[in-house]
Amino acid sequence: MSVEGAQFAQCERGLDLDALTAFVDDEPLWKVHRAVFPVLALESEPVDPRL
Repeated sequence: MSVEGAQFAQCERGLDLDALTAFVDDEPLWKVHRAVFPVLALESEPVDPRL
């Protein structure tokens, strides 16, 4: 795994733990989603800027 890949994995894990903690602590769903959406954005395909 490259250094970039390891940093991505650490960032994703931290966001996942934040979302899980918010869910277990019975936080409002917007707080859970606030931590989930960045993970989804990190995993999405890059957008062609010419579009």
